[in-house]
Amino acid sequence: MRFTASCLFVFTLLQSTEIMAQQHLRDYQWKQRIILLFTPNPYAAAIKSQAELVQMHKTEFEERDVLIFMVSPHAVSSLDHTTTGLNAAEVYDYSRTVDTFSGVVLIGKDGGVKLKGDYEVAPQRIIDLIDSMPMRRAEIRQNP
Repeated sequence: MRFTASCLFVFTLLQSTEIMAQQHLRDYQWKQRIILLFTPNPYAAAIKSQAELVQMHKTEFEERDVLIFMVSPHAVSSLDHTTTGLNAAEVYDYSRTVDTFSGVVLIGKDGGVKLKGDYEVAPQRIIDLIDSMPMRRAEIRQNP
């Protein structure tokens, strides 16, 4: 009986640790803007090209509190291909995107989808859109 109780305790502990490690896009709300690079094929030339374009503007995106994730039907990773705790299916649902979509989604700090476009989306277009948002304008006024 003690063995069974111990096993149950350990199993419960492992499950709760796993749940705590999971991330959700809503965890970033009011803190970060998010660029999602979607692809059904993580080895496709289009996502590699878009990732390179975004990487060239990394400093500008960091100044605007932007996180960038690559999303395929089975995984969500950072630009350096580090796996995140985000669930791919949840990211597709949250952004109202189908798993065959190949393009960019911008999520604002308020959690809303601000841009959805097929590859390639010019990084300057994203930067200009962010800079036109009232929240970003307030950030600029507070931190000139």
